[in-house]
Amino acid sequence: MIDRKGQALIEFVIIIPILILLISCIIAFGSVIYEKYQLQNNLDTIGEMYVLNKNEDINNYLNSIKAEMIVENDNEYTTITLKKDIDINTIIINNIIGKKYHLSVNKTIVKGENNG
Repeated sequence: MIDRKGQALIEFVIIIPILILLISCIIAFGSVIYEKYQLQNNLDTIGEMYVLNKNEDINNYLNSIKAEMIVENDNEYTTITLKKDIDINTIIINNIIGKKYHLSVNKTIVKGENNG
């Protein structure tokens, strides 16, 4: 009878780095999706403040969430874009896509719209 204990150990050693990479990717990209969701919620709040002309509140809010706001005015539309850099804390993914990930979300508001 052939002893197969060594074979199982070698298969495990080959598979474990792939599993670690997979789990790291799930954690990193889950974190990015969560941050984008949070940024979209923040953009909704800022959009409401923008319609009500609360510029000081907008600046305070932007400082608290550490994001940058870009406003583009058109004849009948205003587009607000929020940009934020987030850190990727997973070491393996850090080496693949870099230390920072750039998120941006935008919202278009019709001029004269009153959401209040």
